[in-house]
Amino acid sequence: VIKVSRNPSKTWIMNQGSLTSQRHLFDLPDSKGGLIYLNGAARSPMMKHVLAVGTKALGRKLKPWTMKNEAENRTKELFAKLIDSKTSDIAITPCTSHAISLIAHNAMKTGKVSGVMDAVLVLQNQMSSNVLPWQHLCKSTGAELLVAPAPSKPGKSWTDSVLSLDWKKVKIVAMPPVLWTDGSVLDMEKIAEKC
Repeated sequence: VIKVSRNPSKTWIMNQGSLTSQRHLFDLPDSKGGLIYLNGAARSPMMKHVLAVGTKALGRKLKPWTMKNEAENRTKELFAKLIDSKTSDIAITPCTSHAISLIAHNAMKTGKVSGVMDAVLVLQNQMSSNVLPWQHLCKSTGAELLVAPAPSKPGKSWTDSVLSLDWKKVKIVAMPPVLWTDGSVLDMEKIAEKC
């Protein structure tokens, strides 16, 4: 038996491989109609308590001048501790694509990627938010966008594909630890060693 609780007043108990109905936690139609919603990826239903927390957080924007940075600073502290870093190394941005665009822009402005002798490494079928900024950078500087192809042979992994490429010109590696299209896991430690 595993007990899961984010709120001391509510504890969910999960028995090995089974879960009791959690329908009451969501705003779903009466189950008598037979509705079962299984898209738990991009469009999973929001839990009622998440809506309440989100509504409260949005309410703070009614008077933004009263908002303090304490929660943001605490988040940075905790994340820095998690990855064994300094708080000053952590930046909070509105979304990942915004952060990646900033990084790509700064890589160009600082000369980290400056021309045909440089390359940025991405994956085939990678999420566009982590490809489009690098495409723009490469087009603007003349650098190469090096794309690791999907593994074509049984037993080969994305990591194998990435490591088999010519890395002589690679200045930036922009890839996720898990590919969004199929859940493939990349061995980031091996890739980091190659860097």
